[in-house]
Amino acid sequence: MEESFPDSDSRIENIRELAGLSRRFEDEHPADALSRMLEEASLMSAQDEMTERKDILHLMTLHAAKGLEFSFVFVTGVEEGIFPHAKSLFDAVQLEEERRLCYVGITRSKERLWLLRARRRMLWGSVQANPESRFLKEIPKELLNVTNLAGDDFFGEDEDEELYVDE
Repeated sequence: MEESFPDSDSRIENIRELAGLSRRFEDEHPADALSRMLEEASLMSAQDEMTERKDILHLMTLHAAKGLEFSFVFVTGVEEGIFPHAKSLFDAVQLEEERRLCYVGITRSKERLWLLRARRRMLWGSVQANPESRFLKEIPKELLNVTNLAGDDFFGEDEDEELYVDE
């Protein structure tokens, strides 16, 4: 490395840091050490790149939003089979992880939060009508301001869509 890179000292230091981090994750979470380590590393780099500009829109996964706060947050796809994901519906551990991610999304908002769902959506070439997420049902009704948006949807029917907004 010393022969190939002029900044070899910092690269070697990064490799040592990565090795130390991997040992820590192997000790704490042996079963899923690599995935947890990569998740934390990607979160750190995502947070490092965030700007404080007020005129910019950030699109990100809930994983990448951990530790960040925004004035306005939109969480979309809050429907059974999407959030929580269909693969987690019959696995208690995965379902709890999805619930934790929902909590991460909800707590990123400083001023206003929108939890959005579609009554019907085109997904993988077919129309799906998923019920609202169990996570929405777990929020006390007095904390929600439910707004029905009327209008033509892309399926050619005139039916309300629901928008969930915190107060």
